[in-house]
Amino acid sequence: MQLELKNTQFELSQVFNSYDPDPNINSPVRVAENGSSVRLGGRYADSSSSNWIYTMGRETRRRSGFDIRFDVFIVRIDAASTDFELQRWWTAGRVQLLAGLRRLSTEDNYDTGDRIATGSTDFYLYAIWNPASQVSIQGGFSYDDFVVDNSIFPNSVKRRRLSPKFGLVWSPRPETTIRLAAFSSVKRRLIGNQTIEPTQLAGFNQFFTGFDALFGEQGMSWS
Repeated sequence: MQLELKNTQFELSQVFNSYDPDPNINSPVRVAENGSSVRLGGRYADSSSSNWIYTMGRETRRRSGFDIRFDVFIVRIDAASTDFELQRWWTAGRVQLLAGLRRLSTEDNYDTGDRIATGSTDFYLYAIWNPASQVSIQGGFSYDDFVVDNSIFPNSVKRRRLSPKFGLVWSPRPETTIRLAAFSSVKRRLIGNQTIEPTQLAGFNQFFTGFDALFGEQGMSWS
């Protein structure tokens, strides 16, 4: 079993830079955030060829934005997120199967009184086949279902998507490796940028981007 307690603080200066030279329309913004999270996880091996992995987490964050020109407070967001993931591994000869389920719920409350609530359910299945020591073939899919309720708008945003995945790793010589991948993925909201779902396919990243490093996890995008 694993228990993780975390507290994070960061401050980013001059983000959201504008292409418009008029500072009265858009101005650089300073962002400060304080967050804390707790996560519990574990692994249970019910046989020599299969096991269960689970993790659950809770995170709270407060993010504030300031106008850099006058150091004036602009907006504050209080966010809370909860997630649960369950994963199953099987191994049979040269084949590995991995299936998982994830449920996430988040709520962002603005100091203006606006509220954004997000709920998502994700299921995935991956298979890894090693027909030879020099070749690894990977494939699978993920299914994502999420709903966003924004207090500003009368209707909810609902999206369901099936994302296929394929990867190939071939090492014809000890000093040479060829990688090939073709897949689609949903840019998911994560707690602490953590998930037990495979984050890469044949060595190619399928979730994390520079957007996370700069702006954190306030948004959810599709790719």
